[in-house]
Amino acid sequence: MKDLKKIIISVLVILSSLFLFCTLRSIPAAKLWDGYSVVYVPAGADTAVVQEAFESAGCNDVISLENQFVPLAASAETPEVSLALSGLEPSSYLKKRLMYFFDKNHEYRLYYVPVLYVRKAEAAVKFMNSRNITAAVNVSAAYPFFVPIVCLIFAGILVWFSDRRILCAFSLCIPVFFSFTQPFYSAAAALCLFMYGIFLSLKVWKRNNALPYLFRNRLLIAFSVVSVLCMFLTGIKCGMMFLLLTASQCAVFFLMSAVSEVCDRRYSFSPVKIIPARMISLSTEKSLFCLLVCSCAIAALFLFAVMNVRIIRPSSEKSLQLPSPYGTGNLPTIHDFVNWRWETLTYPYISLNESSSDRKKTNPKEGDSVSFMQYSQKNGKIQEIEKSIVYGRNFIDDSLKSVENLAYPAIEKMLGKNSSASAGYVISGVQAPTVLNVLILILSFCIALFFYIAQKQGRCIAVPRGVK
Repeated sequence: MKDLKKIIISVLVILSSLFLFCTLRSIPAAKLWDGYSVVYVPAGADTAVVQEAFESAGCNDVISLENQFVPLAASAETPEVSLALSGLEPSSYLKKRLMYFFDKNHEYRLYYVPVLYVRKAEAAVKFMNSRNITAAVNVSAAYPFFVPIVCLIFAGILVWFSDRRILCAFSLCIPVFFSFTQPFYSAAAALCLFMYGIFLSLKVWKRNNALPYLFRNRLLIAFSVVSVLCMFLTGIKCGMMFLLLTASQCAVFFLMSAVSEVCDRRYSFSPVKIIPARMISLSTEKSLFCLLVCSCAIAALFLFAVMNVRIIRPSSEKSLQLPSPYGTGNLPTIHDFVNWRWETLTYPYISLNESSSDRKKTNPKEGDSVSFMQYSQKNGKIQEIEKSIVYGRNFIDDSLKSVENLAYPAIEKMLGKNSSASAGYVISGVQAPTVLNVLILILSFCIALFFYIAQKQGRCIAVPRGVK
């Protein structure tokens, strides 16, 4: 019963951790909108200088707050547009869409530049910086698969050289999963150190006094401290997620221990490891080779980050949260635009005798229709024509087509190319080799290389104090 309780609690901790890793993942902001790059400037910057920068750089069709209008192909005198401009509509779509032009804290104003002009956008940013406007461009880039792949390959090597491959593979699953949810170069370097520590810990699995032995091991102490430090230097959120990873890793060890004890009870005789943990050397040829691979993996992360990153960012940026179709929040989508267009086109013709809920309905259903009379003059006579607007596939397609035909760079054009069920904000996870990132990667590389050289030369750094 006691072992069953251990197993249940451990499984719950592991599943909860995996759920939180998925929910609180940090998606790099370099991948925000398909077909568009995001330029952001301080909210109080002179808009005239910003517009001059785009024009001088040759950036066309820039989606900005200044060039947004009512997204209807109709004149301002029509009842539909007049009602939309009056603000009397039940829907708040026109107000909500303005949130796309600011970050979550309203510290930066955002401009969306077609990816065709990404190089020119960088030139525009340099122009703004020369005018004392701290601007930045977030170019469209792919998810950094190289980062978790390095962790996955390194984990595979550790499993191959481990004396307990099944236990090692099971133990390294969560750190590898973590690397996919926090795909940062500095975080991956810390994970490499963390996974190597797990690899060494399994060498004394189920031996007497294993924990005291590991707690006194200088290499494990150094790797643990550096891993935590690197994670928190990467970001507070990343550091807190790493603490959760540590807790889930402890749950994995508890789970493996409980399952092992249950399996041992099936036999009449349970073997006991006679040699205590302090008699086991952690510095073997296999562990030295894996430590060298760890150093090479961190070096590869550093080189790849320096060679492939093209993102410019303001030095004062801290946890910038930008609109994204993949984020969490309450930003309007292209589906909200379609519903707003239905409301705008039908609201002037809804009978006042309708109930209040019917007149304020902003989420139409398939088959909803509104009929009204239109009048035209032909051959000197006034003719009456009945017109009906039906909500359905044809109306949705017509709404999307109307966006493409708008004569100005509307925000709806970008939303139409990035259709999603929900939209919100993502924390800027740009991969930029700042001074801090470089220091984290160098620190991780140096600590791994130092212990490799020290053990290669036969020093007893990897052996606990007081052990002969």
